[in-house]
Amino acid sequence: MHDFERMFGQLQAFLDVIEAGSLSAAARHRGVATSSLSRSLDALEKALGTQLLIRSSRSLSLTEAGRVLQARAATLLGGLADTRAELAQLQGEVAGTLRLSCLPSFGRTQLMPLLAALARRHPQLHVDLDLVERFDIPLRRRLDAVIRLGPDPAPDGALRLAPLRRVVCASPAYLHGAGPVDRLPALATHALLDKRHDDTVISWRHVLGADAALPTRRLRCDDLETLRLAALDGLGVACLPTWLVGEDLRRHRLRALFHEAALPSGPQQWLWLVPSQTPLPARVARLAHVLRQAIGQPPQWDRPG
Repeated sequence: MHDFERMFGQLQAFLDVIEAGSLSAAARHRGVATSSLSRSLDALEKALGTQLLIRSSRSLSLTEAGRVLQARAATLLGGLADTRAELAQLQGEVAGTLRLSCLPSFGRTQLMPLLAALARRHPQLHVDLDLVERFDIPLRRRLDAVIRLGPDPAPDGALRLAPLRRVVCASPAYLHGAGPVDRLPALATHALLDKRHDDTVISWRHVLGADAALPTRRLRCDDLETLRLAALDGLGVACLPTWLVGEDLRRHRLRALFHEAALPSGPQQWLWLVPSQTPLPARVARLAHVLRQAIGQPPQWDRPG
């Protein structure tokens, strides 16, 4: 391993341990053995000639040198990554580590196939992907970019990738047993499947109105893919994004109950790419190009079969 790569990995390990609060927690997050992480920290301290962390079985604290390095390490890491990527770009390559954060459901169903193709096309590119419900601030989390679903106004520097649509839908089996849903008030007599926790993108409040009384919900879940599976299994009526259920609608596994124009209007939702810096590093610019090309206009998940 080159010294460049070794130092990069050691600095990242140092910051991960501080953020996690312990060696064991950081090792679990990184998917490595605690002993391996400990060796990386030992090597970093040896290379710098000073102790950075005071470690015990129950606690972990920074030395004065550790606090100085912590204050500068994120900047150092960003500089090392950008330098490596720029040198590779001179050779016509897209290289380095692309650090991203994304909503879990979108990451698994839409983003991951594109990242796999991108990595195969660029062998010197590596991907570090966090699938989390929260909206990460790129610089704070040492990310290159965040893929975010939400309304205007856009975060500073955000790239708008595609408009997002929602659809009220149910399986043919559910509708056969429960009866038709031909207008919004009829939902009051049906079993609803609802998104728990963050409802800024998809919520029955957007469908029925902020002041409407919500009918009893048959299932509440914080995962959109689970709600999709429940709808496919005939458990009830769901309000889901078309990027998740577009193929199910085309194959008639789910049936759209209303045209979106019949639903109460609300702020337009968008798919955003929020970078940590501008101008974009080559790896982030390439990702934005691949996303736009793959999604298309109109988005491929909204096209009729």
